[in-house]
Amino acid sequence: MSKLEKIQEEILSLSTEERELISIFLKSAQDNMEADYTQAWNKELQRRIDELDNGKQIWSHQSRQ
Repeated sequence: MSKLEKIQEEILSLSTEERELISIFLKSAQDNMEADYTQAWNKELQRRIDELDNGKQIWSHQSRQ
């Protein structure tokens, strides 16, 4: 039996209340990851805007051969 199968078996043996708690925890963790991703992407967008505002070229249109 694989590790994943063992974990699945253990989860299925939990009570409904215990599974609900796990679900709440996983949802919270996912929300935190999405917030971190959004914050990082907003920071990158602001950096690019600042570069454009300061006249820096941030993209190159050179063809690859």
